[in-house]
Amino acid sequence: VLFRSKVVYQINRAEPEYQLAILNSISAMLKKYVDDVSISVVVWGPGIHLLAKKPGRPVPKTHQQRVRGMSESYGIEFVACGNTMHSLGWEKQDLLDFVQVEDVGASSVMERQEKGYAYIAW
Repeated sequence: VLFRSKVVYQINRAEPEYQLAILNSISAMLKKYVDDVSISVVVWGPGIHLLAKKPGRPVPKTHQQRVRGMSESYGIEFVACGNTMHSLGWEKQDLLDFVQVEDVGASSVMERQEKGYAYIAW
């Protein structure tokens, strides 16, 4: 599928309000572009707990439910930074089942930009 619009978000902080703002922005993109947008969310640093089966920081269950729904219902790609995972001693199985792992989160953002994705960061 070729999408006219492509966007990559980063989540690199653990504060629930910060994450909520990004999730709300993603929802707004979906509302505007419906099925003509490809969305990737690259997560590293303290933000990675959002994608963990057993977060090491407080993560609202509603945030994790939204992330799962976005992945399952809209095909949004959630990518965890392998470097961050390594620093925490985490493996792929520590993450929610739909999460992809790439070696370096920052390079994942860069590679998507090279493929025409607009980069959205807070």
